[in-house]
Amino acid sequence: MGYENRELLLSATGDSLVTRRLSVHNEKGFLDLVHLLRQGDVTFTNLETLLHDYEGYAAAESGGTWMTSPPYIAEELKWAGINIVSRANNHAMDYGPTGMRVTSSYLDKARIVHAGVGESLSDARSPAYMETKGGRVALISVTTTFPTSSIAGESRHGIPPRPGVNPLRHSAVFKIDQPTAEKLKEIASRMHIKVRNVTETEFTLFGERFRISDKSGPYDDVNNNDLNGNLRAIREAKAQADYVFVSLHAHEGKEDCKPDEDEREMPADFVRDFARACIDAGADAVIGHGPEVLRGVELHKGKPIFYSLGCFFLQNDTVNRHPADIYEKYGLDTLATPADLNDIREVKGFLDGNKWFTHESVWWEGALAHCTYDNKSLKKLTLYPVSLGFGESRARRGRPLLASSDHARRIMERIKKLSASFNTEIDFEDGVGNVRL
Repeated sequence: MGYENRELLLSATGDSLVTRRLSVHNEKGFLDLVHLLRQGDVTFTNLETLLHDYEGYAAAESGGTWMTSPPYIAEELKWAGINIVSRANNHAMDYGPTGMRVTSSYLDKARIVHAGVGESLSDARSPAYMETKGGRVALISVTTTFPTSSIAGESRHGIPPRPGVNPLRHSAVFKIDQPTAEKLKEIASRMHIKVRNVTETEFTLFGERFRISDKSGPYDDVNNNDLNGNLRAIREAKAQADYVFVSLHAHEGKEDCKPDEDEREMPADFVRDFARACIDAGADAVIGHGPEVLRGVELHKGKPIFYSLGCFFLQNDTVNRHPADIYEKYGLDTLATPADLNDIREVKGFLDGNKWFTHESVWWEGALAHCTYDNKSLKKLTLYPVSLGFGESRARRGRPLLASSDHARRIMERIKKLSASFNTEIDFEDGVGNVRL
């Protein structure tokens, strides 16, 4: 007798900024969603928070809100059916190495598999493995968006390694034609600013990189060490597991969008290229998140790339304590409370001037993806539209429910439109979307 062919169900979600108990709620839309989560052999989310009781100090840089969740959230996620999480994101080091390590201990205690951070770069980049009845699964977690100080590093010459996240570093380059390059250099000369030539066709000026090219526009150069290191990790995982899933946290949007496109909803070119390279290297799916809005779905060589499944939990306005840094950035005095901070953010928005989450419904919509595999081949891909309670109070919003029929249709129409640019077709029926394979 030999081993039997086995089905595997991947249940995948996007960003989880979760700070409150889940198991006390009993709305039908929530319990139906939990039922779908629990069906998965592998049930994934991006854990975009830290589980701790403020044992560590707040880092000088943060991914936005210094994220903190009570340690019991690990058990609450396990109750909901989540058994594997990514941690390479812009909040992973909000409370430094101590916050990272304490979070790991609570996830380990809850028997939730996790990847994307570690005591060194090789540790953070290593696949995490999970045994299921459908086969052995590997998860690699990588982020393109992070405070510089959160990047993991290696040991050399006896210097200890640096704890942190698994990055895919990238740098902006502006492609310009020869006449434009000459004009820029002439302006710099008049201002007595030095132009630094990198190569015959590339130079730096005003703190930016410019490359002479027949085409014009911004694009990103990817760090080759990070690119090759992550692809090498995927190939390693492919040799050691039945299925390889890559978590990709990427805020970066496409800068040269058409007038009718939203930059947040379109992945940057380098993000798209990296996701496809992951599939080429052996990944069975790329699960994207980060912009906290939905993006399209692509089938590359018959394997799914979710450029963003949106938010699954958005409870960053019920973090109980914040460091002094964020109050100072918003000009609040020492008597200000978390509620005061939330109030001013709803008025002033993000520190970069963009509006806060409460102003647009797109932040409060997501999707749950069910990928059914049979003998390592994708057989079915279903998308369940999710609502996070736009317009509700802070105490209520941010917890996912299956979207109602009309709302589900609106969400799915957006996903269909965003996916059409990747030639992906989706049928909507009975409140769910079925991707044509």
